[in-house]
Amino acid sequence: MTYQEIIQQLESLKNERGINYYKKTFGDSANYLGLGLTQLRKLAKRIRVDTKLAEKLFGSKYFEAKMLSFMIDDPKEYNLERIETLVNTFPTSYNYSPLSYFSMVFTEFITSKSSDAEKLITKWSGSNNSTQRFIAYLTLANLGRLNKSKVEFFEKFLIGIKKNIQEEENNVKDAMNNSLLYWGQRNKQINLKILESFKVIGIVEVDYGDTSCKTPNVPKILTSERVVNKLS
Repeated sequence: MTYQEIIQQLESLKNERGINYYKKTFGDSANYLGLGLTQLRKLAKRIRVDTKLAEKLFGSKYFEAKMLSFMIDDPKEYNLERIETLVNTFPTSYNYSPLSYFSMVFTEFITSKSSDAEKLITKWSGSNNSTQRFIAYLTLANLGRLNKSKVEFFEKFLIGIKKNIQEEENNVKDAMNNSLLYWGQRNKQINLKILESFKVIGIVEVDYGDTSCKTPNVPKILTSERVVNKLS
């Protein structure tokens, strides 16, 4: 598919309800079409990896085209320096909400699959910049979900999460909570360590604004029959 064909297809799917959601979440500084991630994922599967097309889409005026660009780009082309440069161009609003689709896509398709994923997490998790911490812990969560890094790597951050999660900014708190959720499903050893940490952490509450979303109850999920039965 050509760039123009993709833009025309995105425009044909324009959804006013979605547009209103994005404006409420991210503000009015971008052009929205109101498309959900499911629609973008389906389109990305048809396009597959295309770095040149990804570059053109990221330069589009459309918010959704920028997200689609991450879905079809090659994460192997992204080292820490390139990621840092790119993130500095993101509007603050893109990384303020725990429900930021933009950051979800960026960390799922790019940072967590980059060869510098662990280096990014190590550097940014202790940053004074909340956007960097947000992306670091979202990336850490994705490494747990993708089963990409060793448990020993995650354990280096567990003490800090346990200590800081309740005092963290809303978006970072959500990313930390999801890290605990995904890594807690890796094996029995880390599952038990994470459950033990909740004796200190207590109940985690994330504010998702005017939505029906609820904070995942990590201890409840990690002790569920479904999860326990698959732990090795």
